[in-house]
Amino acid sequence: MKNKSILAVNMMFVFVILGCSQAPKFNDSFDDVSAWKPFMGAKSKVSVSADKSVFVEGLASLKLDFSNLDWAGIGREFADKPAWSAKNALSFQIKGDGKPHNISIELTDNGGERFNKIISVSSTEWQVIVVPLKDLTRRKDWQPENAPTDGLTLTHVEGLSFSVGEKESGTVYIDDLKFVKK
Repeated sequence: MKNKSILAVNMMFVFVILGCSQAPKFNDSFDDVSAWKPFMGAKSKVSVSADKSVFVEGLASLKLDFSNLDWAGIGREFADKPAWSAKNALSFQIKGDGKPHNISIELTDNGGERFNKIISVSSTEWQVIVVPLKDLTRRKDWQPENAPTDGLTLTHVEGLSFSVGEKESGTVYIDDLKFVKK
């Protein structure tokens, strides 16, 4: 009985150590883009689709066509509200249409507070982008009504989005979105 208890405690210790040292599980190869929903102002147009002819991982990439005259992008909500760690980063590959575009990757933390990082994309070649979560900054231009001001809280992440720059139109492709350990 004593040996079984020691074995159980040792197994639990190994599970806790390995479980805590692992990066949260998240990846999206965009073979299915149904979780990603477009959002836009009255003057803008956005369409999102899976492109099976242009991709780097899986069977397709996310193709984002946009004409943004006020605000526009795509986002997804996380039903399970995962806990993420500031020691990790989001990595994805992105490819533009040759025109310069500002793309904001935005995380909605628990309570609805929004944090983002803006990247520039113009290349028609795939680029790997790595965004450490600790580098996300609180949006100063807009926050939802009643959003807290308690800083980036990653215990229950509510959503993730990509927004396009104002007065921009074009196409970008996104693929191989995942967590990486920093």
